[in-house]
Amino acid sequence: MSSKNSSKLFRILCRAGLTIGAIYAFNKIHYFYAVKNHLLTARPENFFVWRGLRVYYTEKGSGSPVLLIHAAHPAASAYEWNEIEDRLAKNHKVYTLDLPGCGRSDKPVLQYTSALYAAVIKDFVTTMSLTNAAAVASNLSAPITILANACEPGLFSSITLISPPSVSALSKLPSSWSRLKLKIMSLPVLGSFIYNLTYTRQQIDLQFSERYFYNPFHDTEELVNHYFESAHLSYGNGYALSASIAGNLLNIDIRYAARNTDIPVLILEGEAIPKRNYIIDEWEALNSRFEVITIEHTRELPHLEEPETVVRHIANFLDQKGTAAV
Repeated sequence: MSSKNSSKLFRILCRAGLTIGAIYAFNKIHYFYAVKNHLLTARPENFFVWRGLRVYYTEKGSGSPVLLIHAAHPAASAYEWNEIEDRLAKNHKVYTLDLPGCGRSDKPVLQYTSALYAAVIKDFVTTMSLTNAAAVASNLSAPITILANACEPGLFSSITLISPPSVSALSKLPSSWSRLKLKIMSLPVLGSFIYNLTYTRQQIDLQFSERYFYNPFHDTEELVNHYFESAHLSYGNGYALSASIAGNLLNIDIRYAARNTDIPVLILEGEAIPKRNYIIDEWEALNSRFEVITIEHTRELPHLEEPETVVRHIANFLDQKGTAAV
């Protein structure tokens, strides 16, 4: 190789090294900035060990058990139930989970799937002996909870689904494009960089005001700060879950499980969710026994926007199905 070509190659390698170093430094700085307030504290005794992974949970109150399962989302955590947890705990033993890859739980770099999460939920209920537990799950965790109950009939006494995705969207299998996104976003340095640019505090704030909430003024600084910190705990390894979602690995054809669900199911849907009627029609077509209630003036997170209304509907549902009301 000529000295000229060697010099050119050396410059290219130096620039690549500097670029990678700068990205790495940015990732580290972003992580420390995100978690500096230590909002999501964890007690060592509140970890459930699942196949070597530490899964964080909380429990409050007394009475019949209710398990709250937050959305399978990189920025989500049990904090999602902050507005209704104490209300339900007045008459129930309320359990919350930080799913693996989320919040205070371990965030191993692996491919997350609906089957993995369903196994976590099933084993948690079994290990904690939550007999006749009622489940409440939101967004992408809604079909996962249906799947968990299908894998272990009788796991739950009832299920409340909050803003479940459309059945047709869930049925989309990984494509060439989604597999490419999965590969790119799974790269440790580059994937973390893309993830950190996606989950800045400003972007999370924008998502709440434009997508998750009907009323943008419900988007508080405290709420955004908790989601921002949750997204970046465990040194920003949330990029692995983000990559799995982008790769459609959490999608599942829920039709068979939903049709064969023989326990009471309540669906709470935000009034302003795009294609709300279409989503509701899809779920009702699967099982005519599913009860659907629309929560006015809310979008994807009605339990954070209108907590009193959501708790009232959950309470009435549990009371009708033989569980003590709130």
